[in-house]
Amino acid sequence: MPVNDEYAAKRALLRERIGELPGPRVWTAKELADFLRVKVSTIWDRTRKNGIDPPPRCKTRKLTFDTQSVEFLMWLAKWMGIDVSDIEDKQR
Repeated sequence: MPVNDEYAAKRALLRERIGELPGPRVWTAKELADFLRVKVSTIWDRTRKNGIDPPPRCKTRKLTFDTQSVEFLMWLAKWMGIDVSDIEDKQR
């Protein structure tokens, strides 16, 4: 299976387990904090250089998150306590 197909398959599995995420596709730190029902400072703390389990972010000057990336969806599923071990195994 080509890499793009594998990526799409993983993303589909993760979205099925997590459910529909509200738009827009790229979230700010505030939008992520609102979705997770935590303080914005919690998101900022996790994204610092030595942050614990930082969420994957877009490579821009602002702190943003691509809600459609497999890396972000994996992180979000783990945060929500959803088992993704079978999907992680496929990454190796």
